[in-house]
Parts: sequence; structure tokens; C-alpha cells
Amino acid sequence: MNKKQITRLFGNFGGALVEEIRGGWKTVGAPGFPPAAFDSLLSVGGDLYPDVGVGMAMQLSAVNACVTVRAEAISTMPLHIRDRKKKIAVDHDLYYILHDSPNFYQTKTEYTSSDIAKMDLLGNAYSIIKRNRQKKVIDLTPIPMNVGVTMVISDTGKVTYDINGEEYDAETILHQKGFSLDGYTGLSRLSIGRQILGAQVTANDTAMRTFKNQLKIGGFFELDKGTPALDEPKFNQFMNRMAAYNDPRNMNKWLPLPPGFKPINGGNFRISMADAEVLQSRYFGIEEICRLFNVPPPLIGHTDKASSWASSVEALNMHFLMYSLAPTMIRREERFLKQLFTADERSKFFPRYSAEGLLRVDTKSRYMFYASALQNGWLSRNEVRDMEDRMGIGPEGDKYLVQMNMAQPSQEGEDKKTGNQ
Repeated sequence: MNKKQITRLFGNFGGALVEEIRGGWKTVGAPGFPPAAFDSLLSVGGDLYPDVGVGMAMQLSAVNACVTVRAEAISTMPLHIRDRKKKIAVDHDLYYILHDSPNFYQTKTEYTSSDIAKMDLLGNAYSIIKRNRQKKVIDLTPIPMNVGVTMVISDTGKVTYDINGEEYDAETILHQKGFSLDGYTGLSRLSIGRQILGAQVTANDTAMRTFKNQLKIGGFFELDKGTPALDEPKFNQFMNRMAAYNDPRNMNKWLPLPPGFKPINGGNFRISMADAEVLQSRYFGIEEICRLFNVPPPLIGHTDKASSWASSVEALNMHFLMYSLAPTMIRREERFLKQLFTADERSKFFPRYSAEGLLRVDTKSRYMFYASALQNGWLSRNEVRDMEDRMGIGPEGDKYLVQMNMAQPSQEGEDKKTGNQ
């Protein structure tokens, strides 16, 4: 496959326009909604739907809720660095950066939630990696959403980033991407869901205009036979009177008509909101947005019979964790490992999100989890107490117990040999 074929292939993918330059190609990713992306989709709706940028999308309550619930769920999970024996490597140079604070200004939760929001909306999130003289990472500085970032790929395959006219090597840019068709840039949900989001904005505007007018509808007037037509000054005076009458503050007031004027009901010339299914389309649009962001509708407060499919809150949370959060967390773990750890460290350490952090707000599930871990010998009492932010109980608390009389695994084996019960 030659470079021109690759350029044409990438031109429809990734949520960004791809141009061939200097024997290679580059992705042109504009902030917000990239207007050149997914041309085949733009022609379907034509100009019926507005271009929905980040600001307008976040004004939709369903979008705001979907982005927020995903960003906050992942950002509040602990992120540990573990060695190959599964022990937490608190002495590793990257532990404080990934677990507590990636830069001077932000906590881990603030940094991660912003990163996830940018990935969910635009498909990509970028941070500048700062290293000291020993090539160790000391800071991750996020690039704001309104800063244009351009990925440039040379004919040799080298990747660089152009940020406000300044060139950065790929090693200095932490590029977190969502689901991608080309492997270089993540798909922008604002691009993919242009019709869904645009239709929801249009339906909301239509409903708001109708409610603002106190559900009043327009109509017509006719003149009795023999009534002379109004001259321009009188016609303008009449239209001003009608404008004042249509003000919602004048609801239930009477409007005197000029002699010979007769109103004609305008209801026959207008489709009602019920017939146009405006309210139902707004309701259905919430489920469409949930599908777009891969969030179960009940988690954002949308609980009709069709969407409340889970048999329990536990099953709902498990679905959300397995099919929505886990892929994003694994992508981030792999990107951290690839770009922040040295080649030698990758065989010794790995970053891992701890999904058990979600159990902190569910006391019953948390205690059941601890009970199972203690009775089956894969957590010690000190480890459980540490997870509950409690002090250990000494060396005895480090022993692993099993269900049979809560004995130590070694003691259980000795009892079987000697025949003791």
C-alpha cells in the first residue's frame, strides 16, 4: 500500500481530516467538532441539525451526566504501580505521579476526570511529559481542549505533534485515545453523534419556544365584506398590539379588535407537540445519547420500563464496569506503561486501576467482598483493615486463613497428615 492509498484510507477515519505532506501524512484535529470528519454522515442530515460543539453538548443534561459519571467513576479509582509479585511499588518514581498528583496544579482525580472527559467528547487527550536529566518522568501537564494539536507522520513512520506551531516528539506527548479505527487518533463522539445530539438540541429548542409562549398558537384574521383594508400606519399599530398580546405576561387578557376583524383559529394549520412527538423524541434522545457514550440509562436517572433492564443495582454496576469502564481503564494502563516506564521497567512493574474503590460507597457489598476474601485465604486481616483505612493488628493479622476452623493453610495440611480433627 503506497502513501496515497494510506492517505485516502485515513481520510475517513479517526474523527480528523488527513492530509498528505512532505512524503508522509498528518491528522488535522481541530478543537471541538471537526467539521471535515465523517463527510458521509454530514450529508444525511444536511443543514437540519446544528453543529454541536463541546459547550453546546455539555448543556444537554444527558451528555453532561454520561461524561460526568464515567469521568468521576474512573478518576476516583486508586491507580497503583505493582511489581510482578503483585506488591504495590510505593517506592517507584512514578507512584506519586500516577497515584496522587501528576503535576503541581492538579490532583490525580482532577487530572484523570478531565482526561476522560476529553477522550469521551473528542476522542483524544494530550499531556506534555516532562523529564529530568535522568530521563525520569517528573510531571504530566495536560494540554487544554481549546489548543489545536496536529499529529504528523513522516514517510519513515516517525510521529511528531504540532502544538500551536511548535513541534514535539512523540516521546514527549502522552496521547490517550478512545476507540480508534486507524490506531492513531480516537473517534470523536461529537462527530459520530452529530445527528443524535443535533436532533436533541433542536427538539429542546422547539419545546422551549412552545413553553415560552405559554402554549399559545398563532392564527389568522379576516375582514367582513365591505370593511376597508387598513392603511400602513393602522396596520403597524395593529401588529404592535398583537405583539403585546402575545407576551406571556398578558395571558388571559382580552384583545380589542378593529371593527370588521374576525379571528380564525390557527390550530388547524399547526401540528401539536403531541402529534409531532416532540416530548417523546426528547425522551428517546436520552437513550440514544446513553448508547453513544456506552452508559446504562438508569445510571443517569433515566429509568423507564425499557431502560430499567438490570435485575439489581449490582448487576447494573457490573455491566457498567465490564463494558464501559474496563476498556477505558485498560487503554490508560497500557499507555502509561508504554510511554512512562522504561524498557527495563516494563518487565518488572505495571500500573493497575483498583476497581474495588467503587465499593467504598456500598457497605454491604464491601463487607461481603471482605468476608469472601478472608474465608478463602486470598486476603489477610491486615490487608482488609488497610483497605478500610484502619491500623493493622500486628504480625498475626498478616496470616492467611481458610474456612476450616479459620486455621492457617499450613496447619490444615499438618492436621490431615496426623489425622487430627
